[in-house]
Amino acid sequence: MNNQYNVLAPYYDFLQKDIDYNDWIEKINSLNAEKDIEILEIGCGTGTLSNLLYKQGYKNIDAFDLSQDMIDIAVTKNKNINFFVDNAINFSLGKKYDLIIMLMDTMNYIIEEKDIKKTFQTINEHANQNAIIYIDIHNKRNLKNFHKYFETKILKENIFYDWYSEIDNDKEKIVKHIFEFYENEKLIQSENHYQRIKSYKYYVKLNKNAKLIKKIKEEYRTHLFFKRR
Repeated sequence: MNNQYNVLAPYYDFLQKDIDYNDWIEKINSLNAEKDIEILEIGCGTGTLSNLLYKQGYKNIDAFDLSQDMIDIAVTKNKNINFFVDNAINFSLGKKYDLIIMLMDTMNYIIEEKDIKKTFQTINEHANQNAIIYIDIHNKRNLKNFHKYFETKILKENIFYDWYSEIDNDKEKIVKHIFEFYENEKLIQSENHYQRIKSYKYYVKLNKNAKLIKKIKEEYRTHLFFKRR
């Protein structure tokens, strides 16, 4: 995983304002877990979800992201959450968790199959027996939805961005997202993001140390709930 979202970080919450975080909260609450469980969020971004979980009464939360810029914003939201920078593939925290969540298609950013397998291995090593692992991914159809996709948004006065996506490698199911930032119509910076978008069955097959206990398939996303064997 490359360090991404550095340029996007200050605008991330604005760009995600239409995301229904409460939907994820409801899915987590539906597990009927005790409030004192140990929770780990992987790919926490600016910490919005972890902060909402804390407000729901979950107090033992560790959360990390690959982007220092994202974490710098996250720590301003809630000093009681342990936010830090780490890598989803090979983090080593020296503790185990009752609930591990990896949402906002974070898993799709892991491109190489060997790295996906290693990520699942690392997650399971940090999961208590019978722990729940909650991962959401793009539905497979999004591979074609993103091809030749374009949008532009004003971020603040005189600053806007263009987002263009295309299939970069159809065989490997990889999409390239190009973000270009303009100030007074002059390009000031750009970021390229890559995601691998495959079927949920592909990810279930690679997670050999956990059993799929629930799948919720929506229009654009699939939510997978595993239990560590």
